[in-house]
Amino acid sequence: MDELFGLSEFLLTLLIFVPVERLFAARPQKLFRRGVLTDMAFQFVNGC
Repeated sequence: MDELFGLSEFLLTLLIFVPVERLFAARPQKLFRRGVLTDMAFQFVNGC
């Protein structure tokens, strides 16, 4: 099932980019903001 829809890649992406984005954000925002579920849905649908 292709590693449960790319879950391992998604978690690796979170571990790398969340701290970098928190440190060097152009416009700081909350981690769990209003559109986070939409962002996660796009990540799983696109499977990049």
